[in-house]
Amino acid sequence: TFVVVSGHKGSGKSALVKSAIKDKKHTLYIDCEKIANARNQSEMTKSLAKQVGYFPIFTWVSSMSGLMDTLLAATTGQKANLSTSPDSKMKDVLETVAIALRETIPSEKEARLTTEEEQKTMLEKLRNLVLNYGHEKREVKEKENEKSDEDKLDHTSIPVVVIDNFMYRETSKNSLLWDELSEWAALLIENSIAHVVFVSSNASVVKTLGKALHGRTFSSITLSDAPPEMAMSFIRKQLGEDVDDPHFPEIISAIGGRLTELEVLVQKMKMHMDAQAAFEDIITRNLIEIRKYGFGDSSNDNNKIEWTPIQFWTIVKLLAEKKSINYDELKWDNIFKGDDTPLREMERAELITVTHKDGRPNSIKPGKPIHYTVFRRLLSDTVFAASLEIESNMNLKKQSEESIAKLEDTIEKLSNINQPSRPPREIEARIRYLLTKVDSLQKSIEENDIAIKKAKEIVSEGWTDDEN
Repeated sequence: TFVVVSGHKGSGKSALVKSAIKDKKHTLYIDCEKIANARNQSEMTKSLAKQVGYFPIFTWVSSMSGLMDTLLAATTGQKANLSTSPDSKMKDVLETVAIALRETIPSEKEARLTTEEEQKTMLEKLRNLVLNYGHEKREVKEKENEKSDEDKLDHTSIPVVVIDNFMYRETSKNSLLWDELSEWAALLIENSIAHVVFVSSNASVVKTLGKALHGRTFSSITLSDAPPEMAMSFIRKQLGEDVDDPHFPEIISAIGGRLTELEVLVQKMKMHMDAQAAFEDIITRNLIEIRKYGFGDSSNDNNKIEWTPIQFWTIVKLLAEKKSINYDELKWDNIFKGDDTPLREMERAELITVTHKDGRPNSIKPGKPIHYTVFRRLLSDTVFAASLEIESNMNLKKQSEESIAKLEDTIEKLSNINQPSRPPREIEARIRYLLTKVDSLQKSIEENDIAIKKAKEIVSEGWTDDEN
């Protein structure tokens, strides 16, 4: 069995899986966060080895082998290939673990059969003789028992491997780890060695694992936010008392069932901050994060975004007014032009959530429930909103002008087709059609100019001097 448990951070994925496997006899739990935080490949291999019980790891042997390789190459001019790379060592560790997992199955079966044989009483043996089963019936019964044994083995004896925090960080250093683990998981599944459960907060985990499994189907479980009543119950349990605030249900509704935000609210209220002030503080923190990561308002070059600010602004405006957006409709909007790469990158950055239906993207929602409130706050910042409206309309105007230029070029070429003194009727029909498109685009440009002018007026009127 191959299962992917996904969901946003704080959705309880790890706790759910741990609860499901707590009574299993043979389990292996790998926490990728600890491995991915290692400084280099050698440290990553040591961390992995420690978690799976692989011993010993002689890192000094690899260093000595590398030194000997260098010395021999310097003296003889040829490499001895004595050293092993960190990725090959990681592969060795995982292959050894696969062999060990495989060996647990026959030993488990033997132990189970021995226990069942000892549990058979003399009374059961006498009963079989008294009932006088025929020879053929006994053969059928034996075959059924053998089949039953295999079924029991499948359910009770196959080990369970849990790979938690998979794709915790997508960096060049960690890419090897994700590739090795996914290929190793495919090996375990294809050879019926173990059940494998991947736990991840990364939106692209299914796509990455799909490559390693070569089209093999797998089960996917996605955890969502808790409903409002459960969120209220969590707050009461954490605070140890009811909150005497008539607006508190509205605050919980705005925050939603996201555990990370609820925990922040609890912490602030335990510090004797009232619910409304704590809520406003959470809103402000999320506003700063959205400006930094959603619109690229950061001086750090590492925070380079894979979408344009106006693309994200389009989503912000839509989600400030409604609960979800039609995925395909937005994809074919003039801002995205059929390219959903920016949408996938926004989902990976947890700015939006893409819900699927019948195996394909269906709708877009905010990355967190509280983002509904944050998006509305962004729209209420008139100067900020007007600035982005200027940028959006200038972009659309530029697209229209480029399209008109291409149409005018085509019309000119078609107009030069003479037979003998004027173009054929079919060409004239084509020219008339193109002229209607030019007229439509020209009207769009005029609308863009009006919108830009209004937005600039808002920017000018909304500005105040800091000294005042």
